[in-house]
Amino acid sequence: MKIRLLSCLTALAAMLAACNSDDDIVQFNPQAPKITLDSETAIYKVKVGKEFTITPSYENAEGAIYTWKLNGEIISTDPQLIYTFDKVNEEGYFIGLDVTTHYGSASEELKVEVAALAPPVISLVVPTTGLDVVAGKKYLLSPDVQNAEDATFVWMLNDEQVGFEKDYEFCEQELGTYTLSLRAENEDGDATKTFRINVVDKIAVRIVYPAPMYKLYDERVVKYVPEGRTIYLRPYVFNGNKPRYQWSLDGVAIPNATDLLYAFTPEAQGEYRLTLTVTDEEPDEDESARRITRNITRGGEYTTSLDCTVVCTAREGSNYRSPQSGSSPKIASVLEYLAAPGQFVDEHVTTTTMRQANDLAKSTLVNGGYVTLGGFGGYLIVGFDHSIDNIEGQYNFAVTGNQFEGSSEPGIVWVSQDTNGNGLPDDEWYELKHSEYGLDCTKQFYAVTYYRPEGLQMDVPWKDNYGASGCVDYLIAYHKQPYYYPNWVEEESYTLFGTCLEARNYQDDDLAAENGSAEYWINPSYDWGYVDNCGSDRIKPMLTGFRISNAVNADGTPANLKYIDFVKVVNGLNTKSGWLGEVSTEVCGFNDENINPTQPEL
Repeated sequence: MKIRLLSCLTALAAMLAACNSDDDIVQFNPQAPKITLDSETAIYKVKVGKEFTITPSYENAEGAIYTWKLNGEIISTDPQLIYTFDKVNEEGYFIGLDVTTHYGSASEELKVEVAALAPPVISLVVPTTGLDVVAGKKYLLSPDVQNAEDATFVWMLNDEQVGFEKDYEFCEQELGTYTLSLRAENEDGDATKTFRINVVDKIAVRIVYPAPMYKLYDERVVKYVPEGRTIYLRPYVFNGNKPRYQWSLDGVAIPNATDLLYAFTPEAQGEYRLTLTVTDEEPDEDESARRITRNITRGGEYTTSLDCTVVCTAREGSNYRSPQSGSSPKIASVLEYLAAPGQFVDEHVTTTTMRQANDLAKSTLVNGGYVTLGGFGGYLIVGFDHSIDNIEGQYNFAVTGNQFEGSSEPGIVWVSQDTNGNGLPDDEWYELKHSEYGLDCTKQFYAVTYYRPEGLQMDVPWKDNYGASGCVDYLIAYHKQPYYYPNWVEEESYTLFGTCLEARNYQDDDLAAENGSAEYWINPSYDWGYVDNCGSDRIKPMLTGFRISNAVNADGTPANLKYIDFVKVVNGLNTKSGWLGEVSTEVCGFNDENINPTQPEL
């Protein structure tokens, strides 16, 4: 044993001497490997479909075996991980890394958050027929581009590059139709918005009669009036400069009928063709603008006409439906629900038709929920299984909202009779007078056009008939539905009409400080006459009473209706309250106070 041990020691000494020869010294380092990730947090952010690389640094890793695992499966055996995720997972994937040598092993776990691609999305308010502009005038086109950071832009006018910024100033002298497009590109992709620009010598006047029902009427404008009553025709005129009006009856000009509003009393039952002709003048311009091109004649008058067929039916009361012993004080049907864009609109994305929207609204009301009207002009039309009488000296019907002190979102009420007896609310509507009716600060004939946003979860732009514009803000912190634009509206834009109240909402800094918040918004109440409002006409805290005797014609005179068949609630505000979003009327139910009076709480 001693001889064998001595021989082994001699051999080991010889080996060490050989290793030290010629100054070639190899250190004997039997330590385990060590991993240092190239992210201090061990969290990596990537985008779906994009290749990414993780490059750790290693110590004591000579001859190491590398193993990268995802969900228990090996995805790489290289020191560096190069990988591409094909599914979004913002919560993150967890990846394990093991490094093994003869002297030991080391492990690390890291998280990879995979976000969706964010290519540019271009939103620009342009009618489907093209944007009409006047020759020689400058128009600044300023689109809303989502994910615009680090993006490049190219404007093309009739296939020629004309701009490389997000905004573009358009000005052409020659009349005609031009094709303009904007291409935006970032590292995630690109988007292109192409539209027509119609260069004209004057933007034509447009005459619009608000349709009694959305997409449930003929192409022609038809108004119904009972025999012996007067109908007040008051269309909206857009793009007018100094318009002059002339009404005609069956092609013959009516003497002194030169106001926008015309009161017509038919002589007998039948059809009558009423025509409004608008004559307008071109706006004044400086001399240089007048000499833009020889092809344009300046300074003329322009006329636009629109017919309206007035159908005089049987006398009022011919289609009256008397309440019976089994009549219900609650609604029998939701005949039309057309919300303006809003944060609680489209939460049920399966609603793709007006009929589905109506059915959902009725089911919601019957089951004690609320129906939101979205922004200004959003409305709900309901019917009963009987006519509601105008009994003087009391509330004839009531509407429930979800108001409370400091949170009023007033909806204006309109009523209608089933004059033509077809069971549809396609007859004349009468506004119920309210506390702000007729005030200078109240816009009596107001219209807002909403435009479908180009991308998911984007703001909804709007323009009104006073020249103002804005948007319904998408509140990403509170909602996840794809759009606020109603899913059951097929058109790329739609216009809502009504009366707009002066906004009173404000931010209370004292209450914000008291509650430890950055913003504290108050939506104060209005005096009386509104749904979802803490006014003096509440029968119960959330139930507001209404009188048919407050119904007025378009000129503000009493309508003197004996009964009604339909009730419409319309959001009367176009405003928003910071993080609370747009001010939106909510409706929770209806009650016929004539056959089921509710008692005020004491």
